[in-house]
Amino acid sequence: MRRTRFKSCFISAPFGADTSILREILDEKGIGWHDQTDVRAGGSWLDALDTAMTRSDFVCVVLPTERHRENVLFELVIAWARRKPVLAFLGSSLSLPSDIVGLTYFRVDSTNREAVRSVLDAFLAHASPTPPNEAERDAA
Repeated sequence: MRRTRFKSCFISAPFGADTSILREILDEKGIGWHDQTDVRAGGSWLDALDTAMTRSDFVCVVLPTERHRENVLFELVIAWARRKPVLAFLGSSLSLPSDIVGLTYFRVDSTNREAVRSVLDAFLAHASPTPPNEAERDAA
């Protein structure tokens, strides 16, 4: 198994979306993951979400066509603010706002094991843990 610099992932998906295949593949690769189910009852959801994002090396976003996705777009903003690399799995007919089309995204059914594995492998091999503008600044 090839080593990756990424050790942890936050999974952002609409409530009720099936992310079991993504979680299984992350487990196989030795990458820890968190999602909205990690938020403790009685605790601040926003604080727990912020902590989970901060501790994660990257974020996987699952945006199926048929589900409500307001929470995912909110979590995507937090990932962007935290300068996290993002890998998005989009439903086939989903359109993105023009401001976020620069993300790494694939039109892949998140329940297709081989497609998810292939996309995740490509992302892990090529994504930088440091956003490009920070890497350029650090090199100067």
